Amino acid sequence: MKKILCLFFLFSICSHSQSDLEILGYNLLLGTLTGGFGSAINKSPEQKWNEAFSDGAWKGAVGGTLLYSSKKLIAEVNSKEEWHLAWSSKIIHDSGASIIENAAANRPLFDQVNFNLGFVRNEFRFENGVTWRPLIKPLSMSLTIYSAIGNDFDTGLSLAYGTPIFIRDDERLPNAFGITHGNAIVLRESLQNNFSLINHEMVHVFQLDEYAGLNNLILPQRIQWNKNETYDKITDLFYVEYHSLFYYSFYFLDELIQGRGFNFLEAEAYNFSDSFRR
Repeated sequence: MKKILCLFFLFSICSHSQSDLEILGYNLLLGTLTGGFGSAINKSPEQKWNEAFSDGAWKGAVGGTLLYSSKKLIAEVNSKEEWHLAWSSKIIHDSGASIIENAAANRPLFDQVNFNLGFVRNEFRFENGVTWRPLIKPLSMSLTIYSAIGNDFDTGLSLAYGTPIFIRDDERLPNAFGITHGNAIVLRESLQNNFSLINHEMVHVFQLDEYAGLNNLILPQRIQWNKNETYDKITDLFYVEYHSLFYYSFYFLDELIQGRGFNFLEAEAYNFSDSFRR
């Protein structure tokens, strides 16, 4: 885990001014390393370490390519009437993130598909038919409640993008045009029709969810097999976002190094924001 974090910091410093190729490389790196190391950690007893790593790495690279493609597509949204582009982007992104999670868990490519709607994670399994398991993400739920306090819920934008979007008076959001809290977005009232800004914030929503594969490194499958009854009850209702520790550590430590608004994850979001720039 420390090696992956160091690689991301090195990549961030070397890619201060991002090109499309560098962003594609980052998404491939995220998928490849998460899938490779996760698969090696969760390998079956008969598998060799290098075989498990390479199997997870190529699957993760497929997932990383989809992550990049979804962000390219979200940048094309210019109105609520183009909701089909936003939802297509979301489906492609969550498919890519699901592939990375499967790779990191040493599972088949499409063993499980996860689709996030706000703070609800919908898990679909395709073994012996189709099963659906909705899980609440406690951190995202708490951040959505926080985002809702004193703000107006924008039904149209939320339905168009598939994530909770709230509107705040300009004077109550003086230091930012918009802000993302987990899976919830808060926008200045005067900029609620600035779709480049909304696309920027949606990339941040994507960024948090695409780190979920790291849960299979933090909490390997073999540990999950030895769970107790209380753990079973909790995981039947909730999906604990351990990966958020890694995501926010990378975000804020990189910001300390490179300056506010110039860290790698912000730069990636700006790259997919069309006319909205720093």
